[in-house]
Amino acid sequence: MKRVTHAIKQTLLTGVAACMRMLMPVMAAMPLSVMRGLGDLTGWLVYVLPIRSSQISRRNIELCFPEMDATQQRRLVHKSLRNDGRTMLEMPRLWRRHQTVDLDIGNFDEVRQRAETEGKGALILAPHLGSWEALTPVLHQLPGFAYLYRPPDNPMVARLIVGQRAQSQAEAVPADSSGMRRLFRIASAGRCIGILPDQKPKRGGKGVDAPFFGIPTPTMVLVAKLIQRYQMPSYYAVCLREGGRYRVLFEPTPAEIADPDPLASASAMNLGIEQLVRRCPEQYQWSYRRFPRALY
Repeated sequence: MKRVTHAIKQTLLTGVAACMRMLMPVMAAMPLSVMRGLGDLTGWLVYVLPIRSSQISRRNIELCFPEMDATQQRRLVHKSLRNDGRTMLEMPRLWRRHQTVDLDIGNFDEVRQRAETEGKGALILAPHLGSWEALTPVLHQLPGFAYLYRPPDNPMVARLIVGQRAQSQAEAVPADSSGMRRLFRIASAGRCIGILPDQKPKRGGKGVDAPFFGIPTPTMVLVAKLIQRYQMPSYYAVCLREGGRYRVLFEPTPAEIADPDPLASASAMNLGIEQLVRRCPEQYQWSYRRFPRALY
């Protein structure tokens, strides 16, 4: 049954990716307000239908916000799924016409100047908060920027996403053994690196169970290794939606993230992410199964 369900899912994803590829010029030309409205509708449909993304979001919010009553949790689930819908449908415009977006880059120039003058690059930790696709063209302006990515299971979806991002000068580094070696060479050259720090390590991969919202959660140790070995300055980076515009935030990571103890380092990193998420939990991607399987 699982194989049949997986096959159906992959077929649907292939169809969606093919449609997006064909409609890309039209979607990119549409006003963002229209695409956000369609994203809201998509999020509402996911909310009311028995879809896995909705079920995972409900469970994650139950785990992370036990102080909320059932009504508050449902409202947060609905808002977060609308955010997921907006993130998906904004992509064509952000990929192809990002120059037309109302974007406040905040203290980005300070981050870039430090990376250029100190020669150690910068490690950018960008959790699944807000609109990370709106953040992408900003990060691509960092010197020698490269980003670690895990290709989607569906080849059509992978080609669509990587192909659109490849229009920039940033280097995409796959999250496999050869990619890890490449990433360390990039860091040793003083270039800037982007990582999604709240992505669960692959089963059997290197990681520790560090608290996230008070729950022991599989967490990568790669960040600490890069900081310890190359003394890279590190920042959290998010791009939040504020009305009809976007606002980019860069915040230094806590000093404890460089702790030689992997658990202490991962715990400090997760706490920093949690504090960011608590500022605007409706803009976090709760539809990702972040916690151990036994909790779902």
